[in-house]
Amino acid sequence: VKVMYDTTDNIMKIPDEARLADFISISGSKMRLLARNGATPCSPTNIPTDLVEANCVPSGFMVPDGWNQVVDYYRNIDDVQRWTPWSQPRVDPPTAPRTTYQGQFGSRSFHLTSTEYESFWHDIPLSPSGQSETV
Repeated sequence: VKVMYDTTDNIMKIPDEARLADFISISGSKMRLLARNGATPCSPTNIPTDLVEANCVPSGFMVPDGWNQVVDYYRNIDDVQRWTPWSQPRVDPPTAPRTTYQGQFGSRSFHLTSTEYESFWHDIPLSPSGQSETV
């Protein structure tokens, strides 16, 4: 269900099909752009149809303190001392007793290996006992 901003009563809700012109779509992409641009609140009595051009967010879209935090985040997203832009695992992975790992968990460098078998897919040797592994 798509929720849109109703310019007649300044709240987010399911649009009324009979008066679609009264509703503005505020997508996540548009919200992030507005935040990066430091958008300020629009006049509650004069909501523009192009929020990006006006660089404002309608009252009722979000509580002011919440919006200020979103703006602060998107305007300073590269400041790694203040913000972590996405979840990054920084823990040792849970492993079974006969496994070891190397590399950073959650990255492409991560490798989990068995200390008993050459393959996790089966517990039999990849080649017969006493035979060379090369074909």
